[in-house]
Amino acid sequence: MKEFHTQKRKGRYRNILGISLEGPLLASFAGTPEKGNWAPLKEEWEKIASCGEYGLIYTVLSPDAMTENSYLKKYITEEHPSLEWIVDTLVEAGVKPALGHFQKAYPEETSELIMKVIDTAQKRSNYTGSDAVLTDHLFNDMPNNFKHTWRTPQERVHRLEGLKDARLDKWNIDNINTLVGEVPGTLMRAAKEGLLTICMNFDSEHVDLEVARRVVELVGSKGIIAMTDLIDTDSMCGQSLEKIEGNNLWYQGKGYVAAGSYTIDRLMHNIRAIGFNDKVVWNMTSFVPLKACHFLNELENLSMKPFSFIDETKKRAHFKAPAPELVLR
Repeated sequence: MKEFHTQKRKGRYRNILGISLEGPLLASFAGTPEKGNWAPLKEEWEKIASCGEYGLIYTVLSPDAMTENSYLKKYITEEHPSLEWIVDTLVEAGVKPALGHFQKAYPEETSELIMKVIDTAQKRSNYTGSDAVLTDHLFNDMPNNFKHTWRTPQERVHRLEGLKDARLDKWNIDNINTLVGEVPGTLMRAAKEGLLTICMNFDSEHVDLEVARRVVELVGSKGIIAMTDLIDTDSMCGQSLEKIEGNNLWYQGKGYVAAGSYTIDRLMHNIRAIGFNDKVVWNMTSFVPLKACHFLNELENLSMKPFSFIDETKKRAHFKAPAPELVLR
C-alpha cells in the first residue's frame, strides 16, 4: 500500500482510485481464497487500518464472524478484539467496513449485528450517511428467502417460475425482510434510509436482472453502486479458476462463484435494458462510486469536468457534483 501510494503521488495509476480488501474477517468465504480469511488480532487490524492513509478505501468484513456457525468461530479467543473495536479502528483511519459473507443459520442475529456496525460507523466515521458503510454485492453469500439467479441452462428452464415465486411485484420496504430475507432486507432498508451504500452486480448472472431492477426501484439509484466483479485472469491468490458451459462466471474448485467476466460497459447496457434512463445508469456506475471514494469533488475542481453524457435521444446531459458539505460531513 505504501508503494501504491508513492507511485500514485508520482502520477501513476490515474485510473485507480484506491484499493479494497475482501476479508480477512469473513464468516463464510465461499469463492474467496481460504488463505485470505482469518481473525486478525489488534495489531493486525491496526496495520490494516493504517493502510487507509495510503489508499485503502474499504475492507469487506462479516459482522457475524464471531458468532456460532461462522467459519471463524473456532479461531476466536479472548485476545481477539470486539466487533465495535474493529469498526472503530477502521473508520477512524478512514477505512470503510463493507458488510458481506454472512453465516446462514441465524439471520435475525446477523441483522442486529449489521445495524450495530452501521451505528458504530455513523458515530465514529468522518463520513456519515450513506458514505459510512458499504456492502459486498447484494445477495452474494447471505441467507436469502428466495432464489435470485438462474445461472445454467438447466436452471434457466425454471427461471419464470422462480421469478413468479419471488413475488417481486409485492416487495416493499415494510415487507422486504419477510419476502427477501432478514439480512438482504436489512441492507436494502438501510440503503433506502441513507445509512449505507449497496453494491450490486448487474451482469445478469450474479443476480437476475429482474431482481436487480426491483432493488433499484425500492432503494433508488443514489444508494447503489453497480459493480462488475470482473477479473482478467484464471487464478486468484493462487487459486485456479474455471468457467462452465452456459455462463461467463469464474468458478473455484469447490464450485463456488469467484468472479465475473463482464465489463462496466456491459453492465451499463444491462441497466438500460431493464428500463432505466442514463441518469440512473451514470449514478450507479460513476457518481455514487466516486462519491463513496470521496473523489467527486476533486473531479469537480478539474478544469475539464467529465460530468456529461449523450442520451438515447442524442442530447447531451450535464451533471454537477454535490456541494462539498453534502459529500464530506
